[in-house]
Amino acid sequence: MRKKSFILKWVILFELLLCVLLVVPTDWLNQQYGDSQIEAAKDNFIKLEDEAKVNLESVLNTKKLDDRYNSELISYYLFEEDSLVLWTNNNASVSDLLHTADVDKKVHLLGDGYYYILKASNRNHNAFAAILLQQKYFHNNTYLQNVFTLNEKLTSKYSLNWDDSGDIEFVNSNKTVVFSLQPYSTKLLYPTITNWQVAIYFLSVVLFLYLIVQWIQNRSIVSNVLAFIVLSLIRFLGFYFQFPEFLYYSELFSPKVFALNEWLPNLGDTILHLLFAFAILWLIVKRMVQNKIHTLGLILMLSSIFLLGALITQLFRGLVISSTISFDLSNLYSLNPYSYLGLLVMCFLLCSIFLLVFKTFSQNKVAKSRTVWFIFLFGIFNYALQYYWGERNITFINWPLVLILFVATIQRYYNGRYNLTRSLFLIVLLSLISSYIILHQTALKERRNMTVMAQKLSEEKDAIAEYLFSKSVEKMKMDTLLLSMLEQYWDQPIEVNDYISSNYFKGFWQGYQLQFTFCAPEDRLLVQPDNLEVNCLHFFDERIEKEGTPTGSYPLYLMQSETGRISYLSRISFQIDSSIVYLFAEFNNKRLIENEGYPELLLDQKEISRSINLGELSFAKYEQQELVASAGPYSFSSIIDSIDVKVGSVLKVKDREHNHLYYRLNPTTLLEIVGQRNDWLSAFTTFSYVFTFMALLIVIIALTLKEFPFRVEWRIRDFTTKIQLFIIGILLLSIGMFSIASTYYIKKQYRSKNDKNITEKLRSVLIEVNQKLGDEEVLSDNLSEYMTQVLVKFSNVFYTDINLYSSEGDLIATSRPEIFDIGLKAPLMDAQAYRMMAKEKKRIFINNEHIGQLSYLSAYVPFFNNDGQFLAYLNLPYFAKQNELEEEISSFLVSSINIYVVIFCFSIILSVIFANYISKPLQLLRENISKVNIGSSNEIIEWEGSDEISSLVKEYNRMVVKLADSADLLARTERAGAWKEMAKQVAHEIKNPLTPMKLSIQHLKRAADDEAADLDDRINRTSQVLIQQIDALAHIADEFSNFAKMPEPQKVEMDFIPVLRNAVSLFDESEKGNIKLNLNCEHALVKADQDQLIRVFNNIIKNGLQAIPEGREAAIVIEVNRIENDFVIAFKDNGVGIAKEDYSRIFVPNFTSKSSGMGLGLAIVKNSIENSGGTVRFESTVNQGTTFILTLPSLAQE
Repeated sequence: MRKKSFILKWVILFELLLCVLLVVPTDWLNQQYGDSQIEAAKDNFIKLEDEAKVNLESVLNTKKLDDRYNSELISYYLFEEDSLVLWTNNNASVSDLLHTADVDKKVHLLGDGYYYILKASNRNHNAFAAILLQQKYFHNNTYLQNVFTLNEKLTSKYSLNWDDSGDIEFVNSNKTVVFSLQPYSTKLLYPTITNWQVAIYFLSVVLFLYLIVQWIQNRSIVSNVLAFIVLSLIRFLGFYFQFPEFLYYSELFSPKVFALNEWLPNLGDTILHLLFAFAILWLIVKRMVQNKIHTLGLILMLSSIFLLGALITQLFRGLVISSTISFDLSNLYSLNPYSYLGLLVMCFLLCSIFLLVFKTFSQNKVAKSRTVWFIFLFGIFNYALQYYWGERNITFINWPLVLILFVATIQRYYNGRYNLTRSLFLIVLLSLISSYIILHQTALKERRNMTVMAQKLSEEKDAIAEYLFSKSVEKMKMDTLLLSMLEQYWDQPIEVNDYISSNYFKGFWQGYQLQFTFCAPEDRLLVQPDNLEVNCLHFFDERIEKEGTPTGSYPLYLMQSETGRISYLSRISFQIDSSIVYLFAEFNNKRLIENEGYPELLLDQKEISRSINLGELSFAKYEQQELVASAGPYSFSSIIDSIDVKVGSVLKVKDREHNHLYYRLNPTTLLEIVGQRNDWLSAFTTFSYVFTFMALLIVIIALTLKEFPFRVEWRIRDFTTKIQLFIIGILLLSIGMFSIASTYYIKKQYRSKNDKNITEKLRSVLIEVNQKLGDEEVLSDNLSEYMTQVLVKFSNVFYTDINLYSSEGDLIATSRPEIFDIGLKAPLMDAQAYRMMAKEKKRIFINNEHIGQLSYLSAYVPFFNNDGQFLAYLNLPYFAKQNELEEEISSFLVSSINIYVVIFCFSIILSVIFANYISKPLQLLRENISKVNIGSSNEIIEWEGSDEISSLVKEYNRMVVKLADSADLLARTERAGAWKEMAKQVAHEIKNPLTPMKLSIQHLKRAADDEAADLDDRINRTSQVLIQQIDALAHIADEFSNFAKMPEPQKVEMDFIPVLRNAVSLFDESEKGNIKLNLNCEHALVKADQDQLIRVFNNIIKNGLQAIPEGREAAIVIEVNRIENDFVIAFKDNGVGIAKEDYSRIFVPNFTSKSSGMGLGLAIVKNSIENSGGTVRFESTVNQGTTFILTLPSLAQE
């Protein structure tokens, strides 16, 4: 009790602290938070500047740049005269670096970000340090983020100014303002809410609800109703007013993660609803423990259970369908924290409804036959009602009924007790229910995604092409040379087309077939094969109107294609003097989009989210029933049978292994999407994960809630359980270590495989490039266009980007010029790779490089011409897809988990068998030791073997024999002493009536001798005295005879309530009788001797009445209760009580505190109750009364 009070004090203190934090003005907290973050950024800036200054001097003195200068935020460059000779990274553009120190401003935009430039000079050498202040990319996506590097938490709140015009100034070590920050708005934004802060808030809510439940649980029903209203009101107000407000700036409370309806608009509010609902449910359960459930209560509880089951099913659906949460448990790397949180919510809901079902049937007092009828009637009604509402899945409808039948069965045959085996069956049942719902809804979501994918593919486009086209058009309209060439276009059309192709549509555009057509307003066009002459401008405008769809890159149109390829048509106008010339450029994709190289770096996150990602799906496009394009692992037929599906409609078909979706794009074009169906392995994997979560959650609940059906204690006392847990613990430890080691090995093997792949690809590319450029003596600028074409061609063949760097590390040619054009990388070789190749003369070097957050392998090899002269460094950036590694690890872990779950279940079974085998002799010893009783026959244990347990058994048998001998000796001594004591007591009791008898006879003889006149009267009086004393002697003989010759109890199944009623009615008719009988159970079935119980009840009631002093009104209260598996009968009187010094002798034969009686009544009571397997105890207060408490085991317990 003291420990519980101590815990409650800390809970209250924590809650008070939280309340203080909640009422503190948010603006003040934001201001304090913002100021601390800004100060941290300023300190970081000074530290970086000091570090850069020290390193600059070292670079100038040593003329070296090695690994000591590698830094994420500081880049170092060393120039000799005007030539760059050393550098540490190739992120910043260094083309204008020499001139940055000559201008007033210290912050410059160099390639990928804003840099603070420091310069140090020494004769003909100039050293620069560029401190990265903020990334500045053209696009923002997963890999490219415009982060304020001095403190990332300030990124979303402030913009960087190159001067002191901002509100917050940053000064260098010389106290000169270098740059400033300007808030995006005058109102301070909320501080970034971390997951830990949200977790602490939820913990406080849990503690608050625990405090409320603990405080209210034993109070009146009015208090419980009031608590219900208060908790409901708190949750409603918090939800309606979105309090505390800072929570709703976290992702957990964002509808981007989950939103079902207006009452469940996000995952955070949903969890809070569930926590408050569980607290209210717990109050109901606690109230149910104190009351019994009869017919009306059973009807209400069954209605609530089926209704709650339907709501839980809908919430499960929403978590899977109406959310971005992944529940694909067969792919571990697709899971995120919200996936595990969603699983926890599902398991929590099922545990809650199980607890409600358990308490309903543990307190149910309705007859079993009627209960069964009620269950099936409600099951049928629930099925009909949900079917009427549109639910067709039998499992979704009937799983609450299955759970009810399971709990009712355990209650009926095992009295609601859950041992390890039955607990495992419960966990398996709950896991099967949740696994089925997850798998079913995940499959439904996948089929819906297939429909969305088909619609996307019907409008397929190339986001990268659209982006690059808009950039090219901007440059073309500003190209004066191109405009001058267009004036003589018809005199040199080939030259103009080549100029446009080589300057604006190279690199990436090699994957497209290009066709350029220039049209003046009056130009005519000859259309083949009809040999029809039409107006050029009208012809293309009509095509655009009929077949084109505008894109976000005006004036580019996505055209309908009958080839299954992406096709674009552009309409670019050029103002030439007073006339307008139109360029119609057609782009026809040569293949389906291949995401080799850097594609995602060229797109904004919105474009990436809108782009097509097939994932594990496969796609095919059919024209006139013939396959024209396909992608994905599924093998499609080259010719497809006629599929009856209308234009714009879908048809879904299933086979044994796949889901097929057909989408009719137009009368001749059909799209087919194929996805893998959930197989038994996926189902078992889902079950394994849910089983693990469910088991952990139930163990936690069992550790914290004593009302839970089965208890788990922190302190394990049972030897068998210790053995089982030791075996399971060793197994889990082995599984964990094996998984960690295997994951490390897989990653190592994957890296080795990638190194091998890139090395082989590098050699193949080197051979092909050598054939094209091996005859050259020098790779001059005149070959730039030719080298680009060669690299683009081989890039398309080998599905990788290719770069060539000079001996000085400068970029010569590349298959992906867009990366360098927009400043994602400087046209420089990686610094470490350059040192390894140029300084240490490595023949091949594979390096880890990154652009933004995108990491990749990059391989380098020297390229020599046919004469053995060095020409360049050949570089292959190898984008080994991270998802391939993740899938490989996930596949291994999934397989391992499935195997381990089976092994785990078998280990539990084996541990039970093994532990029972080991502990069987110990249990046998324990049972026999517990039965050892002095004076009774104790069994000898028979055990074969010569181990330690055998020695223990032999020692036990020796002690039993020795104890039997000692018991016989003690018994003989006790019997002799007892008979002596008994003889004294009998002699004393007999002597008492003999004395008056002797005196009476002597008086009578004297009267006879004296011939007294009243002799006859004296004879009569003497006769009466003698008769009374003889009766007393007979009574004494009967009392001792009853005690010495009590027969063996004849135990039968009986209800002692009628026996008790008869005893009460017998004494209630006496003068002192004032007996109140309180029965809290209608029947009390026990196994006992009915005659002995009659004697017990009569003795205790009679003693109670006799203990009441003269002048006090008798008040005896008899109360019968059932506590767990025992019946408790309490006899309370208001007599004189029992003195403490008499406590130890109250059940001793012949002891009595009364003036009459033999003192055998309570001894007989104790003997009779213990013969029936019960106990007797008493509580007494002098002059206030005594309570005798009898316990008898119920018949079910027997």
